[in-house]
Amino acid sequence: DKVIRTAHVPTLTITPEKTKQYWENGVKISKILVPLDGFKLAETVLPYVEDLARRLSLEVVLIEAVKIFNVYTPYSGALLYNGDDHISVGVEEDAGDYLNGVAATLRNTGLDVRCRVVRGSPGASIIEAAQAMPDNLIAMTTHGRSGFRRLMLGSVTEAVIRSSGDPVVVVPPMDEI
Repeated sequence: DKVIRTAHVPTLTITPEKTKQYWENGVKISKILVPLDGFKLAETVLPYVEDLARRLSLEVVLIEAVKIFNVYTPYSGALLYNGDDHISVGVEEDAGDYLNGVAATLRNTGLDVRCRVVRGSPGASIIEAAQAMPDNLIAMTTHGRSGFRRLMLGSVTEAVIRSSGDPVVVVPPMDEI
């Protein structure tokens, strides 16, 4: 955990079980799953994704998890609704438009790119999507939070590393690279 939170360079994590599959069973990575959230921090992973996808001939799968709240919380921001499906559909459409814009940029470099918008909490949604796609690598950024902020806000990156079972390339915040 500390290495991932404090690293100043992109870091690859991989479980011993997955390592064994690669060495003994000849499993090969065919896709790179890229969680995005519409913010610039998450997009800092894209140059690394482009390079890895090109060098390893990987299909790129962009994913955004939209979390719709139906009760007020201090963190729910503009995603409040009272059972109005038009709002949730609109949020999902906006996420799809965002992903398609990113995908278009990557496709212009010659990459094979798919997009997926899923509903739910980011950590659980990314893990579920990764587990549904065998032979993938996940590439994502981290805020590098520690202490009380990490305790209160949690860590999507940590959840994905611990629960997906897939190799994860973690890119630290750009100001640290």
